[in-house]
Amino acid sequence: MDDYVVVFCFLKVPAYISCQVIGSTLAAGTIRLIFQGKQDHFTGTMPAGSDLQSFVVEFIITFYLMFIISGVATDNRAVSSYPRPNH
Repeated sequence: MDDYVVVFCFLKVPAYISCQVIGSTLAAGTIRLIFQGKQDHFTGTMPAGSDLQSFVVEFIITFYLMFIISGVATDNRAVSSYPRPNH
């Protein structure tokens, strides 16, 4: 029976956290620049604004979705097949 070992590099954690914080800050800033007015509610549940604003938001969301799907689908580090359990 093959044993699968997961190796985790804790040296990459600070960079990961930093990238997450920077990315979320940039995303919040982008939303703040696109939408003016009251900032105390989530604009995704209350459609407001012009057609152009809606288009820009949808474009950004779709870009992120396709970027993640493309990255996962073409990553060489991805596991090519799942290990089968022995019964």
